Amino acid sequence: MSGYERNIFYANNGDETFSDISGVIGLDFPEDGRAFALADFDHDGRLEVFLKNRNGPQLRLLKNVIEKLPPSIAFHLRGTKSNRDAIGAVITVETEVGHQTRSLQSRTLQVRSLQAGSGFLSQHSKDVFFGLGAAKGPVTASIRWPSGLVQELRDLPINHLLWIEEGSEPSRMEAFRTPRWRGPLANSKPQEIETLPTTAETWLLAPVEAPDFSLPDFGGQVRSLSALRGKLVLLNFWPPEPSDVRMIGSPSISVTRRGRLRVFNCLR
Repeated sequence: MSGYERNIFYANNGDETFSDISGVIGLDFPEDGRAFALADFDHDGRLEVFLKNRNGPQLRLLKNVIEKLPPSIAFHLRGTKSNRDAIGAVITVETEVGHQTRSLQSRTLQVRSLQAGSGFLSQHSKDVFFGLGAAKGPVTASIRWPSGLVQELRDLPINHLLWIEEGSEPSRMEAFRTPRWRGPLANSKPQEIETLPTTAETWLLAPVEAPDFSLPDFGGQVRSLSALRGKLVLLNFWPPEPSDVRMIGSPSISVTRRGRLRVFNCLR
């Protein structure tokens, strides 16, 4: 999350190893990246990357412009007995060159899985994409829905987005659009990058009033927070036994089930 660390993109080598190809494909931006989402924005069968940065440029839309890519297929699922978004379903596609499985689990580490919340402030498309490599003919798919139903689909066309409702044949089959490039990418002008400051400040725009409470100090006197209103103080919550300490928020503040209150007056 450091603003001085470039973005990293790993390619799956297919043998349980990964390669850093960030610089080769131009994704090693120096901005302070915070979130990204994958989706086929232009319906050409290629996933775009929508990148969100803290500093400018705050948004980047990255397209895959490699020519003559292998075919692909995508599934848009809708549950009936299962949850409507089909979270938890598993799709297996099979072609003459092998089979692949993608899991649609609510929380999973598998690549290209449908998740209910893909990352920080972001959500990938719920359309599940499969690259088909050297496959040429129709595709066979098996869907295991969260309800336990296993649905078999045969003779599915490649380079299509299929709309499938649980237990039913595809209701729609949309062919991917032919990719169109507006012109040579080499002529595009680079975006200016906002320089990050070495230090930063923040403000609490709406002050939050602390709830009133009372605790005995080490002298046995009961102290209330409301009695200190308008004064600059530092509060330490201290347990009878050190093992009872539970840290919250700041290392200088702790609270316990059987706590006592220590009050320090602070000089401006």
